[in-house]
Amino acid sequence: MPKVNHEVVNTLAMEIQNTNDVEVREMYGNMLMEELNDWIEYRVKSNYFNKIKGVGGNIEQVTSLVQETVWKVAIGKGSKFSPEKGNFVGFVYKALQNPINGYVEYQLAQTRDHFTEGQSLDTQVNDDADNTLGDMVSDVSVLSIEVKVSSEMHVSNLLDDFEVQAKDGVRKVQALRLMMYPEMYGNDEVAEALGYEQYSASARKKVQRVKEEFQKFMSHMA
Repeated sequence: MPKVNHEVVNTLAMEIQNTNDVEVREMYGNMLMEELNDWIEYRVKSNYFNKIKGVGGNIEQVTSLVQETVWKVAIGKGSKFSPEKGNFVGFVYKALQNPINGYVEYQLAQTRDHFTEGQSLDTQVNDDADNTLGDMVSDVSVLSIEVKVSSEMHVSNLLDDFEVQAKDGVRKVQALRLMMYPEMYGNDEVAEALGYEQYSASARKKVQRVKEEFQKFMSHMA
C-alpha cells in the first residue's frame, strides 16, 4: 500500500481552494494528482475495479472517476476539505461513495438493456473478462440490494446526527461510512479515515470502539 504524504497533499489541496487564479490552480492541481498518482492507482485496482468489472466496468473509466472526484473535493465542490476535520484523502473516500455507486447502477442499467435486446446469457461481456451476462445476473441482485440498503435515509440521518453529537464525529462517521462498503474499502482505508497510517492493533481497537459507540448511540435513538 503506497504511503501518502498527508502534509503535502493537505497543503496542495488548501492552495487549490485558496486561489482564484486559473493557471495557479491548474499548477497545484497537477502537483496534487502527481502526488496521489500511486494512491489512486492502488485504490482503483485493489478496492474498486475488482468489484466494478463484474458489472462490465473498465479500469480507465474507474480511474477517471476517482481523479474527477479528487479534483471536485480539492476545489470545494460538494464536500469541502478542511484540514481541521481530517486528511484530504478521507474527504475523497467519503465523496467517492455516491459516484462509485452511481457508476455501478449505470453499468447495471446497461446490463438490463442487453437482456431487453434478447442477448444470450452465454454472451461474453467483453474480450478482457470471462464473465458472461448469465454470470452477471447473480451479481445484479446483490449489488442492487447493497446500494439500496446503504443509501437508506434513516441510516444516513443517524450518521449525520452521530457526526454532530460525537467527539471527533467527522472522522468517526467517515470510517463508519467506509465500513458500509466492505467490497470497496478495506481495513487500511478505515484506519486512515481515523487518522492511522495502517490497520495496526491500535487502529483495530479504535475501530471497535467507534462501532460500539455508534451502536450505543443507535440504541438510545431507537
